[in-house]
Amino acid sequence: MNNQITLRPATRANLVSQIFGDPNPEKRILELPAQAIHVALRHNGLGAYPELLPLISRAQLQIVFDLDLWNRDRLHEDALWEWLDVLDSETDLSLLRKFVNSVDLKILCCLISKWIDIVTLEERTEQPPQEGFRSPDNGYTWVRIHIESPEKAFLLGKVLALIFESDPAVFYQLISIPNVETFSSLEDQSYEDKLQRLEAEGFPTDEEVFELHQPLRNFSPSSEHRTMKLQESEISGVQPLIYDMGIVKPFGELIRLQSNNPAFEFELTRITNAALLHYQIPQYDTEAVQTTIETVRGTVNIGLEIMMEKHDLSLTTIIADYPLSIPYQLGLAELAKLRQFTKRLSSENFSEDANVNALETIASLLQSTPPQMPEFFARDGSYQEEHPGKLAVGSKAIEHLDEAEALYKHLVDAMKVA
Repeated sequence: MNNQITLRPATRANLVSQIFGDPNPEKRILELPAQAIHVALRHNGLGAYPELLPLISRAQLQIVFDLDLWNRDRLHEDALWEWLDVLDSETDLSLLRKFVNSVDLKILCCLISKWIDIVTLEERTEQPPQEGFRSPDNGYTWVRIHIESPEKAFLLGKVLALIFESDPAVFYQLISIPNVETFSSLEDQSYEDKLQRLEAEGFPTDEEVFELHQPLRNFSPSSEHRTMKLQESEISGVQPLIYDMGIVKPFGELIRLQSNNPAFEFELTRITNAALLHYQIPQYDTEAVQTTIETVRGTVNIGLEIMMEKHDLSLTTIIADYPLSIPYQLGLAELAKLRQFTKRLSSENFSEDANVNALETIASLLQSTPPQMPEFFARDGSYQEEHPGKLAVGSKAIEHLDEAEALYKHLVDAMKVA
């Protein structure tokens, strides 16, 4: 896939306008990573830009489905019905046909296995085997959809009818597979195929995710870490995943210096996707994805501050000599230190004057995935109140080294025995 060449980086909010502002939108969209399209679609709503969907290639749409139709290693059926509803039209079957041609057919087999009763006969009959059965081939094959929702039953019936009309051989193959494969087996096979396609798109493997999330506790500027620069990749980074929302410093300055650098964009995309996988965040959950993106930026920012403040490295030296994984893993070490300490906390060992509710909230957020800090906690260790007696609500990413250090000191001070 070609690298994106854009003077102004694409974000979730402006990607669609960039596509249709291009003199050749059909060519522009085909140059994009499928994940960029997915991020924009989920941000704006799947049905927000119906004119965009016909421009997406079959291969891109397959990756979009790979991202959207799964929660960890299980099919996310609600998203599947959402897509079918968006793509359905009373007058135009082209988008629904595109769905059939793009989605992994084993997913359709899973739906057939779960929601459809099938009876096949050697001799034709006009009498259905039971009430509710219908035949697409004049009495040789009888099908009954037993899902309770009339809307879902209609959509699934429409998909089956479209497949039969387009290619009866594929239809007969699909309805026969659930007779020899269980739902779980089909789901597992589809999941493995999905992993292979995403790996080809640049997504990290399970092993790479594990390695990237090993906290780096012993760092030296003269160590082997300087030789670990990531090799350039032919795969594009996903700009809407890395250029959105407010960006803290010094990470913001790093972004400015590296803007539209394909190698940097790919590396930051790779780390962000690794974090989404590590924290088991569904790609369709826009709010959780945003939280994870902010956590990645905060974690990298903490690592940059460690390298700059404690090891006297300039930002230009860090860019030239170190992969982005180094500040990320340095930041992870600070978060791991906090998370480990919270396991020792309990109301029984808090000091007498401690605000138990506030401390339990801090500990709970630090143990969340991804780890967060409460909005009410200030860097000087004080608590911010919305009004007297009520702490500020909400949570946010830990973005600075002094925030992490202040949290740790605050928790230690709250203990009877440090």
